[in-house]
Formats: sequence, C-alpha cells, structure tokens
Amino acid sequence: MHQARLEGGYNLSDKQSLTAVAGFNTFNRTMAFQFRNRFLDQNRSLHADVSHANRYSMWQYSLETNLGYLLKFEEQGHQLALDGMYSTTPSAERYLFGEKGDDWNSQQFPLHRKVWDDSQQGMVQANYTQPVGKNHKLEAGYKSNWRRIGAKQQWQEVGEHDWQPSGGFSNSDALYDELVNAAYAEYSHKQQDWSYQLSLRAEQTLVKAEQQEQLMGKNYLDLFPSLSLSRQLGGNNSLSLSYSQRITRPQSWQLYALVEYINEQSLRFGNPDLLPEKTNALELNHQSTGTKALSIQYSFCAT
Repeated sequence: MHQARLEGGYNLSDKQSLTAVAGFNTFNRTMAFQFRNRFLDQNRSLHADVSHANRYSMWQYSLETNLGYLLKFEEQGHQLALDGMYSTTPSAERYLFGEKGDDWNSQQFPLHRKVWDDSQQGMVQANYTQPVGKNHKLEAGYKSNWRRIGAKQQWQEVGEHDWQPSGGFSNSDALYDELVNAAYAEYSHKQQDWSYQLSLRAEQTLVKAEQQEQLMGKNYLDLFPSLSLSRQLGGNNSLSLSYSQRITRPQSWQLYALVEYINEQSLRFGNPDLLPEKTNALELNHQSTGTKALSIQYSFCAT
C-alpha cells in the first residue's frame, strides 16, 4: 500500500480563510486458497468429494479532495462555512476458479472472472450560524450528497488455445446513482439553568439503478426532527433529555447488484432496491463534573 496526503490553508483576511486537503493511496493484493466440499446422499453416503483451488488478485487506488471556506462576521459566533468533497475509488479484480473431484461426473474446469468497479462520491454543503441576542442562536444549512457505484463483470473459460467467453456465465454490468439534497434549521435558547434546542432536517432522495438494461428509480422525501432539553442542577450536576430521528443508508457492498460467484454452492450479491434504516432515539443523561455519570438510552428502528 502507498499513501500520500497534502494539506494546506490560506487566510484571505482576518475574517476569511481557505483550507484544502487531498489524499491518494494505492492498494494491491494477491491470494491463493484451497478448500474441500464433501457431498452426502440421502443415505448419508459419500456422493462427491470436490476440492477447490482459487486465486484472487486485486488492484485499487483512491483519490479524495476536500475544499473549505470560512467567513466570520463582526459579531461573535456569526459565520458562514462552505465545504466541498469529491472522491473516486476505481478497482480491478481477477478471480481464477479451479475444481477437481474424484467421482465419475466431476471434472476440472478453470474459470476466469474479471470485475471492474468505479465508486464515486461528491458533496457540497453550506452552514450559516446567527446569534440572536445573548441567549439565542439560529443555524441553517444545506447539503447535497451524490454517490455512484458502477461495475462491470466479465466471465471467461479455458478454450482450446486461449481464454474464451464462458458458456455458463453471462457478462453483466450495473450502475447505481443516488442524490440526497438536505436542508436543516436549528434554534437554541438558554435561560438561567434551562436550555433547549429544536431542529428539523428535510431530505429529498433520488435513486436510479440500472442492470442489464433494467431500470429502477425512487424519489422520496423524509423529515427528521430532534429535540433536547437540559437543566443545570446544583452541585455541578446536569440533567438532559433528548429525542432524535436518524437515518442509516445501505453501504456500497449491500447495493452491489452483480452476482459474486464463490463456488458452485455459494453465490453472493446485493440489492439496489434496499431502503435506508430509520432510528428513533430517546436519551436521558445525568452528568457530573466529578466521577459520577448516568445514562439511559432507548431506541427503535424502522425500515
């Protein structure tokens, strides 16, 4: 593995600043492994004994860039922050499958599978903070997050003289595009020993998936409220109660639609039609500046 990272910052003025970060790494791996499957018939007698010998190699590189801008106004806490990010992670994988058995209907057949992946992600966001008087604060922001998962799969088997297209497996490709546009507003207030915070985030999600000329699309809107209430108690103790709704989106490998062949008995593939998981969390916390602390949390998920 090789890694490189570059960071930099520049003050445009005493109120404005720029930051930039870029990272790059490469990764490659080669593995060879063997395993054995024994198959029994209905009388639990040995029906087939098949040994597998597989080889796997992978090459991947990733590039990520981040750019940030911060503007501070005259009033303390009054600021505007802009951020952007882009990353790409292309990879190439090669699998070589071989099987050999000791019964009459088993045979050796080298099988070759190539996979090309290209995952990309981009993000832009803006956050604005405005104090309102001494004990009030208003925040608002916008965030757009895009990700694309593309893959192409090719199967080959040994021919008379060279590799040729496989007759038992078909080539395939898949593409998954997701765009999430979100906006939020948050208001907080503090009065003597009491403080509270209210926020609401709206997310518009657009999904388009394509595999073997089959199209699938989704377009939906979600609202995520949150509320917290806290009180400063005597003796350096504080008590807080909060409720929030969160969302967990499927990982890239869970959306991976191409069938991954492991052996004749094992296949693995994802589902591009997966929906995100929503969690409702209720928390009660007691904190002390000393050594004592108590936290009670309850959450339930909905998909």
